[in-house]
Amino acid sequence: MFFSCSRDPFLVCSEAKCSYSSPISGFIEIVSEKGFSLNRIKEKGLKEVNLPGRGRSPVAYFEKDNLFLLRSLSDKGLQLDFYKADENKIIKTLELPSYVTSISSACFDENKSLWLLHIQEHYDIPRRFVLSKSDKNYEEWDNFLIRDEDDEDWFQRIFSLGAPVERPVSVTCGTDNAYLLTHLYFQNIMQINVYRFDPEEKKLVYITGFFPVDEDGVVSSHFSVAGEKLYIFQNRTLTSVRKSDFPEKRDFNEFGKMFFSESEKGVLMFFIPESENGERVAGRIMKETF
Repeated sequence: MFFSCSRDPFLVCSEAKCSYSSPISGFIEIVSEKGFSLNRIKEKGLKEVNLPGRGRSPVAYFEKDNLFLLRSLSDKGLQLDFYKADENKIIKTLELPSYVTSISSACFDENKSLWLLHIQEHYDIPRRFVLSKSDKNYEEWDNFLIRDEDDEDWFQRIFSLGAPVERPVSVTCGTDNAYLLTHLYFQNIMQINVYRFDPEEKKLVYITGFFPVDEDGVVSSHFSVAGEKLYIFQNRTLTSVRKSDFPEKRDFNEFGKMFFSESEKGVLMFFIPESENGERVAGRIMKETF
């Protein structure tokens, strides 16, 4: 296995005051003195995407319908807008209950159902990590409690020699199911796990994972449903592991950040090396070839 890589770098930033991050898989958000832009990671480079208004951030994207799920904050709390990019209009809006305090991740499965990983908090109950699944019209919901957590869990981790704590981080959709990526913390290192959620049994089925991952530094990860393969990038090392196979590691000759995307031909990786001059930042599209 080796990497094929685009010959020409794709410009990300052309000025000193510039930052970039990935709000959802397959996209890069660039903020500079010139303004804000959201870009799709494609095989031929970055393609800018226009979203309606300010104050809305993408949470999920459904490619078949060119449909974005956008998050915003209203006077009533969190709000979700379903934005049809082809028609340039919001086709549906949902006001979430006040006890939903955070949206961790979301995705659309191939049957158009929305899976939403969110946090619920109330003064007299523990913090709850909940996975919710909608119908195709986003009106009826099934809610599944993944885990409870209170402040004592974190105090034990800090003061009792690192009692392990596992937190759901993101959700990835399959055909009509979902996979959860979690971080399992041990003192100052962690294990990244992937589970398939079984809605009938209401349980998590372990798929794959990798240990150890250093908490220090930026860690980016991606789970590809097609190959049931987990990718983890940190500093200058890319690790990939499929099911129970041995992990494969590839060390880059320079430090940087990695962003992931899915295409018909497989997983795309957009690597952005650290800028040497502090101004011009460019990245390269990479993909695995067998």
